[in-house]
Amino acid sequence: MKQIRKRLFIDAKTSVREREKMIYLAVENGCNTLVFSLDDMYFKSKFNNKKYIKLINNYAINIEAGGRDFSLLIPRQLFLTDREMFRMDQGSRKADHHFCPTNPKTISIVMDRAQNFFTNALQKVTPPRIFHLLPDENSICFPTKTIMKHGAPAPPAAPSAPRSNT
Repeated sequence: MKQIRKRLFIDAKTSVREREKMIYLAVENGCNTLVFSLDDMYFKSKFNNKKYIKLINNYAINIEAGGRDFSLLIPRQLFLTDREMFRMDQGSRKADHHFCPTNPKTISIVMDRAQNFFTNALQKVTPPRIFHLLPDENSICFPTKTIMKHGAPAPPAAPSAPRSNT
């Protein structure tokens, strides 16, 4: 029989004390899986003796990795030297969130960093191993010039507003 996982995503900024409360909340609400950010302290071995990790084990809670982690995959300091690797918003490049998905150099760096993050998290993620990569909120890249430069298809034009005959 296939296992159904009911998930609770844990924000990376959640304190250890709040994490304990979240575990009880998850159990009370029938959640059997916690999802931690790829950059979360949960995946760093020096935190293995925390009380909340013991609670996770006591309740046999599944662990998955990911969430809104796309921005982790490209180092922000590269914005100073190579702005074309970052998302375009209203005609200018932005260092916050995301990256330019049409730049081959960006994709190469993202692939390498994703492999490192997944490798580090792999041993702590409960089989079957599930990773989530969700885009950051409100940070979509529409780099028309870059799309044309790299040969990817341009996004469709925004629909025009409906017109009234009155």
